[in-house]
Amino acid sequence: MGWAILIIGLLGVTIAAAEFARVRRDRRALREAAALWRETPADDRASALELLLAGRARSAGAWYLLGCALFRRQRYSAAARCFGMAYHLDDELVSAALLVFTCLKTATSRENGTTLLRQLAQTYDEIRRPALAHDWKERILWDLLAESASQFGAPSAGPARLIWLVGSEQDRAALARIRAESPAWAAPLWSARPGTDLIGPTASP
Repeated sequence: MGWAILIIGLLGVTIAAAEFARVRRDRRALREAAALWRETPADDRASALELLLAGRARSAGAWYLLGCALFRRQRYSAAARCFGMAYHLDDELVSAALLVFTCLKTATSRENGTTLLRQLAQTYDEIRRPALAHDWKERILWDLLAESASQFGAPSAGPARLIWLVGSEQDRAALARIRAESPAWAAPLWSARPGTDLIGPTASP
């Protein structure tokens, strides 16, 4: 019995140490990707992040930010792949999963005129409106994106907040128009569940 307790204790210490190392590794990778995003001109971010990922392919934060850079260029298929990699590496990045499906559906539905925002609203409903930005890494990414997005009229939470941060000026203008018109299909965009991101400072990585 004594040996069993000792072995269980050692296993617990090993697991805790591995988790601590993983969190430190995640923080370091996220800090590196965030610094690159801040220091690089908008037009050069995609290529800079691709170079970073060539040597650090398991950085979920870098994949997420590369997805954002491509999303703003309306390269939705390529952005979907990046968001998919981010979610594969860290399934706490719930907004990455939402953006994967939104990007894929938008990329394949342009011919019938379905808009990005309508796809986002429909997709959020289809995946049962999960809480967004409930994880510390996702909140840090959102705060980073907020640094380069106007906060005048910015939504405080939900998919509307997400698209305001991830999207382009054109996307933000479209969102403002939809908010003024208030079509029924757009209601999910302003839906927020407990744990969803609110405007406010987040601890740095």
